[in-house]
Amino acid sequence: MRIFALAFAVASLSSFGAHAADETRTLPKGRFGIILGNVYATGTDYEFGKDGSKKTVGETHATSIKDQALAGASRNSLGTAVFNGVVGILQATPTGQQFLAGAQNAVNQLDLGTMSMNVASTANVTSPTIMYGVTDKWSVIVNVPYVRLKTEVDWAYVPGKSNDALDSLSALANVIGITSIPNRNQFVGLAQQELATRGYKPPVSREKKFLGDIRLMNLVDLGRAGRLSFGTMNTLQLPTGPKHDPDDLFDAGSFHNAFIEQEFTAVYKHSRRFQSYYSGAFRYNLAQETDFRIPLDDQDLSPDKSQTETVKRQIGMGTTLEAGAKYRLFSRLQILGGLIRRTKAADSFSGNKGSNYDALERMYPYVAGEAYVYKLQLKYDPLSNYQPGSVPLMADISYEETFSGTNTPALKQLMFSIATFF
Repeated sequence: MRIFALAFAVASLSSFGAHAADETRTLPKGRFGIILGNVYATGTDYEFGKDGSKKTVGETHATSIKDQALAGASRNSLGTAVFNGVVGILQATPTGQQFLAGAQNAVNQLDLGTMSMNVASTANVTSPTIMYGVTDKWSVIVNVPYVRLKTEVDWAYVPGKSNDALDSLSALANVIGITSIPNRNQFVGLAQQELATRGYKPPVSREKKFLGDIRLMNLVDLGRAGRLSFGTMNTLQLPTGPKHDPDDLFDAGSFHNAFIEQEFTAVYKHSRRFQSYYSGAFRYNLAQETDFRIPLDDQDLSPDKSQTETVKRQIGMGTTLEAGAKYRLFSRLQILGGLIRRTKAADSFSGNKGSNYDALERMYPYVAGEAYVYKLQLKYDPLSNYQPGSVPLMADISYEETFSGTNTPALKQLMFSIATFF
């Protein structure tokens, strides 16, 4: 069985105002803007693995109880705990010894199937944003995300070849008063009990609400060259969200991360109605010190609480490339379509105890990843017909879906925002 930290991508949700992407316009000097955005994200119960195939999280990380136990008999893993627990119970009873026939070969052939957790998370991120035009070419932006994160957990167990015999043995033992031999219906309970022994919070469905990481942005209009207009945005993310909890299996350390991001955008005006845009960004994450449970090796998939250590984590460099087109259907209504490529380099961990930090670096979600996303948007934009003295109201709804990638969740995002300027 593999227990893992859920790589929920809520920390990088594209809340409105968080990037320029398809736009280079800034507010006039002295003008304020207020934007209320909401992002609904789902799809994290599916994942594109290291080979690019799309499977459920449970399928991707499921492991044979027997294989994990025999490969890591001296290691700290739930597979080892469940397997050796069953074998130990069998060896401790005359009926169980008869089942094993006292031969190690019988133990090695004991197939107890696979166990995994299917984890599905949804998030609602409400992001109030304030903009101010410092000059006609420079606007400052503050984005404050409030996150409502719901996680649903479903334990999945697929029986092995030995389960029928083991179930029969358990039933027979119960008849003669021996209740210690488990059947297949008790394996999940054994795993949950082992997690509790190791100091983990119960891996059950839950809902959390919290303040995310605040972003401070500068949007600059770089001017025009013929039909091309250029803009740039830099972003500083502040670590205001919750710190990583090493006792929570579903906390991958997605919040309380500081980064600096620089984005450049070019928009080409083909005609009065039709434009194309091209955007690129790179993100440098500031190193942080935080608590993690450090694995003994690659088989140690649920480290013990005693292996908790304060380490230095360097999140890998991130990049974004986006290109698309915008078409104005009517004077105030615009549609947009685009393609996005996002990458993240592998994280690195270091500490003072000489632990096996490399094993943590090789675990999902800290490995390098890549995502390909398509984007569709409908925008109500009255600024093309803006009249001085009026209070314009803008609104848009957009949809993004990851359709391909490696080591990345199959994220789906529905975004809505409404904005006014004065």
